[in-house]
Amino acid sequence: MWGGLMANSEQLVLLSNGVKNWNDWRDCNPLISIDFSGVDLSYANFSNANFRRVNFNGANLSGTNLSYADLRGTLFTTVNLSGATLKGASLDYAILKGADLREANFKGAELNGVILKEADLRGAILDHAILKDAEIDSKTQIEEKWRLIHQLINRPVQAQQLRGVNLSLACLSDTDLKFANLSDANLNGAILSRINLKCANLSGANLSHAKLRGAILNGANLSGANFEGAILNGAILKSALFSKANLSETNLSDADVTGARFGLCMGLTEAQQQHLVKRGAIFEPFSGDRDAAE
Repeated sequence: MWGGLMANSEQLVLLSNGVKNWNDWRDCNPLISIDFSGVDLSYANFSNANFRRVNFNGANLSGTNLSYADLRGTLFTTVNLSGATLKGASLDYAILKGADLREANFKGAELNGVILKEADLRGAILDHAILKDAEIDSKTQIEEKWRLIHQLINRPVQAQQLRGVNLSLACLSDTDLKFANLSDANLNGAILSRINLKCANLSGANLSHAKLRGAILNGANLSGANFEGAILNGAILKSALFSKANLSETNLSDADVTGARFGLCMGLTEAQQQHLVKRGAIFEPFSGDRDAAE
């Protein structure tokens, strides 16, 4: 076992032996500091690599495959990660200040507490990325959609006006948006597990294929909303209004539908309606105005 701080060149030789050998070596030598600052590792394949707490400051990692890599606490100040693939990677509390992240793919990545101040994320893919406690500033170049999502996660405002906004493919799990106006909003494919949408207005919203496991929607206006293929198992739907909603292939298993009102909904079979009634749902002719709760 080598001890202390190894030379950069020796570390690169170890890395060149492949990800599996590298990970095995790191498992046996967890206390050795790794310094890859300023190196050029562009377009290499480091999928699933253990780069936890590695110093990549100023390195060129453009086009590099870091999918599902462990990058927690890693130093990426002014690094070039343009066009890199970081799908499913763990970057919790990594430092990417001033990093070039243009066109990088962060789909499903864990970005809890990551520092993105002065970083360039133009064209970056952030679908389903977790942005809890991530730090961005006025100099962070990021699409307005993702700046808004970051704000909703970290600085929610009660009864926020969000009519017609695009939040598709966002990860908003555990976010507090009660009483918000999300009418006609696009939440297609969003991850909304345990989100608090109590008494929110989601009339006409697109929630197709959204994941709302354990979501709180009691008293919400869901009239005319599209829930096609959505997952609502375990959701709290007490007294929610579903008039004219699209419930085709919607998963409502274990959801609390006590007092929820359904009328002229699309996609429910007679057997499904009867099952919902047994669980406390109310089926009635549509008589509401989907804008009534605005």
